[in-house]
Parts: sequence; structure tokens; C-alpha cells
Amino acid sequence: MAKSEGNIFLLHEALAAFGRDALIMYFSAGHYRQPVEFDPERMDQAAANVRRVREVARRLVPGPSPGWSAALRDEFFTALAQDFNTPRALAAVFEWIGQANRAEALAILQEATKTEPRFAERTYELQVERVKMWSRDAEISPAAIEGTLKVLADDLVDR
Repeated sequence: MAKSEGNIFLLHEALAAFGRDALIMYFSAGHYRQPVEFDPERMDQAAANVRRVREVARRLVPGPSPGWSAALRDEFFTALAQDFNTPRALAAVFEWIGQANRAEALAILQEATKTEPRFAERTYELQVERVKMWSRDAEISPAAIEGTLKVLADDLVDR
């Protein structure tokens, strides 16, 4: 890399091009003891990760944390305490986001099922169609996928 070759970003140029939060996410995704080389795909991923964190943060409500989050909180702080391992800490953050999204979706489905009994059945039918489309090129039997979705749908309705 050399400035004369045009492949060096000055900090103010990087901030203008990508934004502060995306740059922080980009650098946090790598360990501080390792060199960091610019990669446009990783930069795009960092920007997407920032959007993901913001999206879930906007949906937070006051109150106690759910029970499932304690282990992830501990993993986050343990990673930071062990040589400031930010990639591992971020992995815990994104696992928390995934579990929070699943918990929220399940709560919405359960509430919708209470008010509209056909909702769960129709949701199941739509998911079966989506999985059939995805599995056309895969070596997964549509019957096996359909059976799995049926078990999940029955479990949802039973809750």
C-alpha cells in the first residue's frame, strides 16, 4: 500500500465514506494484536452489522433481561476480559441479537395464534412453500422438510 498508488484512506476520508460506527465495527471485528488490511466486503459487512445492532436496540424496552441472555452477557464480558477479544465479544452480541429476534417472533406468533386460530396454520403453509422452493436444488427431501416444519408448527400451536 502506498499513497502514490491511491490505495490508502486517510481517517477523514474513511469517516466520510463509511461513517464512524461502521469503522468502529470494522476494527472491532479484528483482534487488536493482528494487522488489519482494508477489505471492501468486510467493510460492507461491518456497515450491515451496525444496522443490525441499531435495529435491535430500537426495539429494546425497559425491564429485566430475559433469562436466556445471562450466559451471552457473561460470554461478552469474559471475551473482553481475556485479552480484549473483541471478535469473540461481537460473536456473543450477534448471538444475543439472533436469540432476541427469535424470541420476539415467537411471542408475535403466539399472540397472533390466540387472536386468529387460522394464523398459525397459514403461516405453516407459507413456510412449507418457501422451504420447498429452497430445497428444489438441494438434496433434501421435501417430505423430510415438511415433516420437520409440521413438528415445529404443532409445537408452536401447543404453546
